[in-house]
Amino acid sequence: MQDFLRALRESGVVVVSVEPPPECVDEVEVLLREHDSLYRAELSPGAPDLIVETAYWAARKLYQTCQLLTLRDAPAALARETLLDVYEGPHGPEVDYSVDLALAYLPSLYRLAERVAPGDPVLDVTRRLAADWPLSSVGIPGIECPQRLTFWDNSCLRGLYIDKVIESRDLVRLEDPRVAGAVRDALGAYPELAPKIMETLNAS
Repeated sequence: MQDFLRALRESGVVVVSVEPPPECVDEVEVLLREHDSLYRAELSPGAPDLIVETAYWAARKLYQTCQLLTLRDAPAALARETLLDVYEGPHGPEVDYSVDLALAYLPSLYRLAERVAPGDPVLDVTRRLAADWPLSSVGIPGIECPQRLTFWDNSCLRGLYIDKVIESRDLVRLEDPRVAGAVRDALGAYPELAPKIMETLNAS
């Protein structure tokens, strides 16, 4: 898992084994905290505190999803286990941020899975994760506009979400009036930076 987390941050090119991901150990916690420090340095002030256990849960889910994609003879039970292993706790800014530390890579993984494994159970897993974690799933097609944005009151995460919507041109997210208004404000005097988004906003 240590190598997976390092590669995820440094290059995005990861390697997984056939073994299930281990429990969180001290070395993994150190890497998650380093990842957190680097990630929040890219954000505006006010990012929530890291919850290590939650961040590791998300990293483990991402690892399992990569296993499903790369290990083509993986048993169907692994897909079922991954789907059924949902986050049990309440969502909120700290949880959503901690999950996004790993699941920010989910849209890229989904696009890869669409190319190499259309119709594969791995797509069901990524769609389920995408529906559960709106902050981390911007840009994934076929996801309904989420109504519960449990991070919205945190200005840092709200700004991150809006940036993701603009960058990915995720027009579905504009169905939420809060998001549409925030996107319009973010573009301000430069609507030409996102013509398709502005066209959708003006049409609505």
